[in-house]
Amino acid sequence: MSGVKAGYTLIEIMVVMSIIAILAGILFSGAKALIDTARKTDAKNTASNLRNAIAAYHSDYRRYPAPAGSGGKAAHVDYVSDDSFMEILLGARTDAGRKLNPKGTPYFSGRTAKRLGANRFVNGISLSQSGSGAGSLWDPWGYKYGLRIDSSNQGQMANPAHNPPSLSGSWAPQWGSGTSTELKYLSESVVVWSSGKEADIASDNVVTW
Repeated sequence: MSGVKAGYTLIEIMVVMSIIAILAGILFSGAKALIDTARKTDAKNTASNLRNAIAAYHSDYRRYPAPAGSGGKAAHVDYVSDDSFMEILLGARTDAGRKLNPKGTPYFSGRTAKRLGANRFVNGISLSQSGSGAGSLWDPWGYKYGLRIDSSNQGQMANPAHNPPSLSGSWAPQWGSGTSTELKYLSESVVVWSSGKEADIASDNVVTW
């Protein structure tokens, strides 16, 4: 009696392939969720470090690191973590850096940003090519950070969730749309935020309050 050669039917092969595809999808979703969580944590830490750097600057100079000509007597002022703001905290050898941070103290430091595209970076400091030490600070999704500072020293300021900032400049962080149940005023002197993964959804923002 000749032996019967065992083999897989087409249906069995398709079932196995379907199971593999389902498992791969589950693993991919899990890995993607972990990456998103890690990016949010990283953005939160960077934003907190930036706020602490501003507090340290204020402790030394008794003023906030606002670029020349901005602020005034407004209740609060909004900024972007671009070169003109960060050069002061980085202790850059620029005119503004020397004028507003004459000690040249580097209040903020971090990893070097990775290039994401033309004039766009991700997750770190993008130093200018001038060699002055000036640079801009980027979040994990390729946007700069937003900042609101209590310029009038009132001890509180409008929550950006209710009074959205209007920031200009390339890759400035957008607040997004939607309503918020948060407090209308914050008992903070400095707040920092990132646009998050979805720049057009307010609830996706990463904030320091």
